[in-house]
Amino acid sequence: MERLQEREYKYEILDGKVYYYAPSGTPNHNKTIGNLYRLIGNYLVGKTCEVYGDEMDLYLEEGINYLQPDVKVVCNPDVLKKIREGSKAIYGVPDFVAEVLSKSSLKKDKKLKKDIYERYGVKEYWIIDYNFHSVEVYHLENGKYDSPQIYVMFSEEEINDLTEEDKKYVTEQEIKISVFDDLTVSLTDIFDKVW
Repeated sequence: MERLQEREYKYEILDGKVYYYAPSGTPNHNKTIGNLYRLIGNYLVGKTCEVYGDEMDLYLEEGINYLQPDVKVVCNPDVLKKIREGSKAIYGVPDFVAEVLSKSSLKKDKKLKKDIYERYGVKEYWIIDYNFHSVEVYHLENGKYDSPQIYVMFSEEEINDLTEEDKKYVTEQEIKISVFDDLTVSLTDIFDKVW
């Protein structure tokens, strides 16, 4: 019988502490990342900003904060120049970051990473939960993240079952990505084929 090889674990460094995690996500985790990546990527065709997935490392500060966000957008010409000149990672602050929750990342994404992204000046941060088909959106205002805007995808049937009072809280089924002038994405597209 063949010996099973040890799984290779990925890691991140958050405020100087190393966190290990398994590299493979669930199918729904991967679909959610792919959907958002595709939506932003299609919008950016012919534009100067660029979108990157979870395989592109992010160094906010060497040895202190090294992360692998699921989706990130870089618009800063200096950071983009380094990437185009052959850098294998992003050295600098992205304009937009999205993290898709998993059981092992929930606490880090909602608190520790949010605080790090805020401190370094990431303009917009999304926390996506495919289990609840929801997105928490944070915008940087005067160096601090505001209270999150929370979007939840509902089916027509679910909306019809709500009271009139509750309906006014679930009417927004589209999210404007504020770092762009005219990009709005629908929850239906973000969670396409995510069960």
